[in-house]
Amino acid sequence: MGVYSLPNLTPDNLARIWAIADTLFQILWGFIYNMMYFKHLFNRGFQPTDQRSREILVNGHYLKEN
Repeated sequence: MGVYSLPNLTPDNLARIWAIADTLFQILWGFIYNMMYFKHLFNRGFQPTDQRSREILVNGHYLKEN
């Protein structure tokens, strides 16, 4: 059993799996980093410029509704 029991696990397939996993991780990290950046700005006192911007940020869970 073990690694030898996995069929079709060639270096080409491993590279393809790695590329997909890396892409998914980069997309996930982009969302997490964006959330952290907005939270940092709001903690520093930045506010949305108008009501529409505020609603978009509240709906996206970037800003808490008061």
